[in-house]
Amino acid sequence: MQDYLKKIFSNPVFIIALAGLMMRIIFTLIFVDLSKDYYWEYGDIANYLLHGKGYSFIFLIGDQYAAGYQTQFPAYPSAFMPPGYVYYMIPFLLLKQIILRNILFYTVQHILSCFVIVYLYKLTENLFSRKTAIISAMIYALLPEFIYASNLPGPTIIYHLGVIITFLILFKNDYSKKNIVILALVSGLMIYFRSEFAVFALIIAVLIVFRKKYKFALYFVLIIEFMLLPWQIRNYLVFDSIIPLTTNSGLNLYKGHNPAGIYIGRLDEYPEFRKIIETMRGSPRLEVELSKSLQAAAIKEIRNQPGREFASSLTKIYHLWLYFPSDQRSGNPAYLYPWFLLLFFSCIGLWVHCSPRKYYFIYLFLFYHSLVAVVFFVLPRYQTLMKIALLPFAAAGLIIVFEYFFRRKKP
Repeated sequence: MQDYLKKIFSNPVFIIALAGLMMRIIFTLIFVDLSKDYYWEYGDIANYLLHGKGYSFIFLIGDQYAAGYQTQFPAYPSAFMPPGYVYYMIPFLLLKQIILRNILFYTVQHILSCFVIVYLYKLTENLFSRKTAIISAMIYALLPEFIYASNLPGPTIIYHLGVIITFLILFKNDYSKKNIVILALVSGLMIYFRSEFAVFALIIAVLIVFRKKYKFALYFVLIIEFMLLPWQIRNYLVFDSIIPLTTNSGLNLYKGHNPAGIYIGRLDEYPEFRKIIETMRGSPRLEVELSKSLQAAAIKEIRNQPGREFASSLTKIYHLWLYFPSDQRSGNPAYLYPWFLLLFFSCIGLWVHCSPRKYYFIYLFLFYHSLVAVVFFVLPRYQTLMKIALLPFAAAGLIIVFEYFFRRKKP
């Protein structure tokens, strides 16, 4: 046992993970209000489930549209959010003592972050070197943004973990039945937590086809569909419509493509809103019809204003890859300056180690995030979700810069 413990404690990734855990706990104790009983929309929907109201999220106050947990007004059935993180929240909400619940909730989030550190280390070591892996793991462990993310409700940490595991499987370059099944299971779970991951899963399926593994591509798609089937059956029974993923695509599309600009926060600014409320009041299909209407309005806007839409797409890329001015958190020095440094070193690493044949999965992942931003809109957390794929290259770029200046200083 002593030899085993000595081996663990001598492993640098264990020390890095422990440091990351301690930093997250310190942040929780100093900055997080452990008496706060709010977990965004995930907690709202989970509370409706726990109180026998079904998977609900929206309600009406007169002709005003609102969302969140309450007991005063009838809540409408919802498929606005994928159910993964909602059901992840339910065991924690069963604990009535709020402070104890939050301590347990954030502790689990921090432990999941440690798994991200360990698997990120393994991925980077496979792609580059042990030295690069240490730096990559340290960035994730100590960067304020990732510490902050583990102290928020939301699937960011689970998403990071799923992405790293996905990359580890893909970079094995072994399209055996076992790996395809594991890859499909991970992808299905990821879609339940972040529905847009279905786009990347589709990219993976296409690449498996290009490898001429047609049978395994079919396995991959069928396993994912089988995993999503309970959610899709529920949606059909409730809404009498086929809803493969969520009903938020209409709203998100309209937020990114509307007459007011590339982002609109108030749904009642939508011209057809009151008409839909009047015709669909009391109908379980309210959310579905509103989503359809918003989607049609967004598509009309795209067709009528192609020049403006092109300019908006470039703006969204800027918001995703550089700076999002509409959220004051993006301008926080603890967020902004580390991001610029991370991006700088990532660009160096991507340039020097450019290899479409070796790293194409990561390139496609970055493209997929950019595509989702252009199709919908950008928020700071979308940048955080994407950054996990840049960390190995940022670490490699940091080593390149350090070695360059170190060589120049040698006599």
